[in-house]
Amino acid sequence: MSLSAELRLLLLLFPSVMDVLNLWNDDPEEVLLDLGFGCDEPDISGRIPARFINHQSQARGINLQVFLEAQKNRLDLENPDVSSKSNT
Repeated sequence: MSLSAELRLLLLLFPSVMDVLNLWNDDPEEVLLDLGFGCDEPDISGRIPARFINHQSQARGINLQVFLEAQKNRLDLENPDVSSKSNT
């Protein structure tokens, strides 16, 4: 089993794992935010087509208002700081 030329060069330039990790200068918090973690969830009603909101469903057991209220309650429980800001 032979090492590639690139890997041998890396091992010569950066003999320790910490040397390689120190090359990574990105802020971990910024990386997570870029990946979609920690940001506010969009308003769920914005993802529901208007035709579903403007017309009551003919299906039994389907109630959009109950669904939207449940989503709001879930967001209030998960993100109390965010929900208190949106209520003001």
